[in-house]
Amino acid sequence: MYRDPKELKVFAVADGLAFELHQAGRHWAREEFGSLVAVLQRAALAPVLHILEACRQPRDEGFTTGLRAAKRSAEETRYLVDLGLRVGLLPEPEAKALEEQALHLVKSLAWLLRFQKERELRKAEEASREPEAQG
Repeated sequence: MYRDPKELKVFAVADGLAFELHQAGRHWAREEFGSLVAVLQRAALAPVLHILEACRQPRDEGFTTGLRAAKRSAEETRYLVDLGLRVGLLPEPEAKALEEQALHLVKSLAWLLRFQKERELRKAEEASREPEAQG
């Protein structure tokens, strides 16, 4: 079943974080922090790309797997934002705002994963009851 990622609030949160990190990256000193800048900008895209991939999966299990990957990537992004603050790449107000966005994304994905797990359990329960109803 195809899911439209633009209908998922979590996609908008992930997209917003990626956009904000790339906007912030325009002002970073690439000479001094080149490798960290590249890793941080790549990490910012990972949750969005994992959500897109999850939405293309035909089965619920594939969707859930993609969301788990997106959550791991969001956690990594949050860590990298904190690292960027500690090494002086990001000024504190900007880093705190980005870290809050990343935390919001992690929590949103965790909520969606809980919802998805409950949905899969309900579907499995219903499927196990079908033979009883037919018998």
